Formats: sequence, C-alpha cells, structure tokens
Amino acid sequence: MKGADLDGIEEDIACAMHTHVPVLITSRDSKERQRIAHAIHAGSTCAQGPFVSVNCAGLRKPLLATDLFGNRSEHLAGHDESGALARAHGGIIFLDEVGELGPPVQALLSQFLATGDVHSTGAVDVRVITGSSRSLFERVLTREFREDLFYRLNVIHILGSK
Repeated sequence: MKGADLDGIEEDIACAMHTHVPVLITSRDSKERQRIAHAIHAGSTCAQGPFVSVNCAGLRKPLLATDLFGNRSEHLAGHDESGALARAHGGIIFLDEVGELGPPVQALLSQFLATGDVHSTGAVDVRVITGSSRSLFERVLTREFREDLFYRLNVIHILGSK
C-alpha cells in the first residue's frame, strides 16, 4: 500500500497481509492505526470476511467482557447475544487501545488467543489485530498488562510513523 501517510511501513504491512498471526500496531495516531489495520485486512485471505473494529478505551468497563465475548443468557431459552469476536468470525477484529483492557478481560483475551474459543459461542475463526498509542512492553514491566497476552499479541509488530 503506497501513500504518504504509510511511508516506511509498507513492507511490514505486506508481511502482515500474508499470514494469519496476530499483529500489534503501535502509533500515537489512532487514524494511522486504523489505516494500517484496514490495509492488512484488504490484502489478506480474510478480506472477504468482516472487519470489526472495537475501541477498547471507549467500552463501558462493567460490560467490556460481554461486548467482546458475548453473553448466553440462561434466563431466556435460546437467547444468544454475540460479542465482537463472534461477529468478526471469518474476518478480522481490530482491538484498538488494547492496553486499556482491565486484568479480567486481559485474561479472557489471552485464553481466547490460546484456544480460539469464545465462552458464549464456542470456536471462532478470527484474525486479531490490536493497536495501542502506548508501549505495551512498558505496561508489562509495570504489571499493568499481562506478559502472556503481550507475547500472544506481539507476533508481528508494526511501529507507526507517529
């Protein structure tokens, strides 16, 4: 992908397009993170699938796990509220500002990356791309972010220009 706004990282984007592993995009510019994630989606084998974008900093903390992983209500027979991961099945989920997730949701996301299972719907085939305006490695060092989750997300790291 050519363009003045993505100069210098085209090779990283091209590399990320041709694999199914998680990608971590670090940039202070949220629009740049979105453009990179969309470029990866457009050139990937998941391009025909959905692109679901979630701003983790903007989600309501009490319902964050439900927003991502869904909810199967035991009170209403057959009621199943799919979360963002299930809606992205067959495509890509972009979790922007992933560093803002609290410890319980970090644990759920780490488990999902290890197993591919979402508690409300079972196995989900989705490629995970994450973004952060801050260094997740520094957050690991201060114990604000799970080390296992960091390494599961940081398979390919694209450092934005801003």
